[in-house]
Amino acid sequence: MNESLKTLRFLHQFLMVATAGVFILGMTPDPSRDYNAALDELISLKAIETHQPEYGSYLRKSVPVPGQDLTGFFLSLARETGARISDNFEIPQPFASEYGYSGSRLMDYEGFFAGIHKIAPLQLDLDEGLKDSIRQFLKDQIAIQSPSHPGLSFEGFQLSVGGMGRLPDGTYILDWRNIPPEHRLTGSLQFIFANAQSQRNPRFAVSIAVAYSVGKTEEGSFALDWLQSTAVGKHLVDPKSKTVFLKLKRLSFWKGLSFKDIDNATSYLQQKLDSVNTETVSFFGISVNKTVSVWAAPLTCLSIEWFFLWHFRRFVLHDANETATDYPWIALFPGRLNGITTYSSLALLPVCANSILLFFYGHGGEWATKGGAACILLMTAVGALIFREVHGFRARWLASFR
Repeated sequence: MNESLKTLRFLHQFLMVATAGVFILGMTPDPSRDYNAALDELISLKAIETHQPEYGSYLRKSVPVPGQDLTGFFLSLARETGARISDNFEIPQPFASEYGYSGSRLMDYEGFFAGIHKIAPLQLDLDEGLKDSIRQFLKDQIAIQSPSHPGLSFEGFQLSVGGMGRLPDGTYILDWRNIPPEHRLTGSLQFIFANAQSQRNPRFAVSIAVAYSVGKTEEGSFALDWLQSTAVGKHLVDPKSKTVFLKLKRLSFWKGLSFKDIDNATSYLQQKLDSVNTETVSFFGISVNKTVSVWAAPLTCLSIEWFFLWHFRRFVLHDANETATDYPWIALFPGRLNGITTYSSLALLPVCANSILLFFYGHGGEWATKGGAACILLMTAVGALIFREVHGFRARWLASFR
């Protein structure tokens, strides 16, 4: 009888120690989740780089109204040449803004998206006297380049200003850092003509010198607003705090990481993640990989419970009537609190501790996580059987002393 009780008490104590170890392991911080989340942000940031032209198109909608529309004037100039022309042409309306990143480091991207930026239209400096000069110059150039032009057609405008870029959708944008101190820019506006009947000069351009000045300036969080409006970029901004790169900034080494570019930061973070994933922990004196512990710990606790169940059943069948009332095992102690402690330590706490371990260390879809989840389900079933057996025994055994 004493041997049976010793075995049951040892298995019970062993299970409690294992449960405590699993609980401590489960509550130990696992940085792999933070590393994976930060890597996802870096992947999104890399993708945003390919969408940079879309930001220029977005800015175009935020440009203050320049107060001048010279499209009609320039189209009338083109018509006066006798060229065929459609009504869907627009004269380029460039604007200036802080469009490009100041560098390639993560801190440069963070400063760009979180910063306040300027935007202003570029207004064409054109008085009446200059309009007349342009009109006459255009007529003279047409007469020189296409003296006989019954097939002449106007194809559009093309603007060329130093430091100004043209996006695929036709948007002309000047980075604010390229604006001269006097806030005045010079360049050329080209009228593009084509004459299918001319063999000598079937397509030509007439360039006129133009000057632009910076119009009314406005400021705003244009980069942040655009980032949140994109399918990829919205993952880089916390919707509540509007913090950029929130998951990256949660890393304890963000300050050093921010000095790296995207590729180097990704490589560094991947190395940290690989190191964590291959890290070992001591489980009952045995060093195991953290991934292995996700299923090894539940399997260990399940095995202990399984042996306890069958030993207890044998004890009830053969030795229960000879049980000593003073044997030091909590399952034999009278009182509700002792009963609760017995049931929870045998059936409830092992399931809770292993569930915590699986929640923090498991990764959905991995076989180790699925194996650990299966063991926990079986542990729950075995724990229910243990509860029924122990509760029934305590009720009968303690009633015999009343």
